[in-house]
Amino acid sequence: MSNLESNRAATLIGMSPKPPQGESEKHKECDTDKKDGITSFGATVHILRGSIGSGFLLMPFLMKNLGYVTGTVVILTVATFYYHIVHVLVSTEDKVCRQLKIDQLSYIELAEEVFKFSPFPLNKFRRINRYCLYLLFGIPTTNASFLVLIANGVQIIGKFFGVELKTWHIISVVIIPLTLLCMSRKVLEILVPYSNLTNICSFLIAFIVIATSISHRAKWATVQPFGNAAYIPESVAICAKTFRFTALVLAIKHHMNHPEKYTHTFGPVNVAASILIIFYYSFGVILYVSYGDEVQGNVLLNMPNQNYLTDSINLLYTVTMSVAYVIVFYGRIDNLWSGVVKQKFANKSYGYLVENGFYIGFNVFTYLIAVALPDFAIITAVSGTMAIPLELALPLVMDLVIRSKNGELNYWVISKNVIVIGGSVVLCILSAKNLILEIINMN
Repeated sequence: MSNLESNRAATLIGMSPKPPQGESEKHKECDTDKKDGITSFGATVHILRGSIGSGFLLMPFLMKNLGYVTGTVVILTVATFYYHIVHVLVSTEDKVCRQLKIDQLSYIELAEEVFKFSPFPLNKFRRINRYCLYLLFGIPTTNASFLVLIANGVQIIGKFFGVELKTWHIISVVIIPLTLLCMSRKVLEILVPYSNLTNICSFLIAFIVIATSISHRAKWATVQPFGNAAYIPESVAICAKTFRFTALVLAIKHHMNHPEKYTHTFGPVNVAASILIIFYYSFGVILYVSYGDEVQGNVLLNMPNQNYLTDSINLLYTVTMSVAYVIVFYGRIDNLWSGVVKQKFANKSYGYLVENGFYIGFNVFTYLIAVALPDFAIITAVSGTMAIPLELALPLVMDLVIRSKNGELNYWVISKNVIVIGGSVVLCILSAKNLILEIINMN
């Protein structure tokens, strides 16, 4: 074991090794504010942009399957627990960074450090956990779905003007400017005004869709308070996919000029969470009440065809998805490149070329998935099912490990974490079973 790893191990298990020369100064620097970082407003904007992707279009469909009473319980419960878990994750990273006297850790690095020297049997699963996280962040299903949705929007606009365009042709063209934009090293700082603009566009789209649904209905549709209970696990997966921005949680914090404000009462996480919960829930309920059982997986498909308003919405949505693509890309790159690969090429003369190649390769991989993307609702549920154990349960497991080492465990923390962890595992298994049956029936 190297000296660095020995020091890290000793620090994590409560010993106090003498830090290497310059280490204390480095930690002191990480506590100071960064003049060139993004503000709390910018962080809030990016959280909204990273979360308001394609998921909100599924909220009415989720209400249809669950009923408005069960749907309300599922949406609010998942949202509340998820944003609590975000607070737990940020707190855990702060504790580990202070103990290791380092600046910051990506999500994958954090899990690696917590389990590497754990006195519990958990350290035996360290490699499995790491490869599962590589799989979660390395397979860009979210980015691929953005590409397909962009292509679909362009197709609808093209049809209005009498032009037939193939999906893969559009994707092949769109991926080029998106890849070039992803090459920027300061993309989060550059995109703050664009994220803010596209967030406004997303809310405008939702308002227009709601107004259109109301104006085209002579009366409200028939709705049910309770739906199919068997759909609950899959609905939890969809909600987890819709609300989650775990890949961006630590990346956004690391780019703030006042990172200590990130999880304050009126900090970016809480402000964004409040806006998102109200937005998603209201959108789902109103559209379900309007369309009833006729609501489709992508609610934009319920809009009238060959219509100026529909084409305007698709144009706005295409722009918002383009910015969301870059934001989500950066969150994944922060975990994969910065947290895993970068250190291997840090002192190499060709490191810059390798980094650019990695960025391009990731976008090429996204392109290959996009040209063969299956059903929109199913791929969203698949992505959410993968995220349940790794983005809902894993942060609570890490919290238990760190708290036990620091002697901070109590009955409430243990009970709450164990219940959520156990529930996440059960829901993941049930959702995976349902999805396998749906895919088999679809084929």
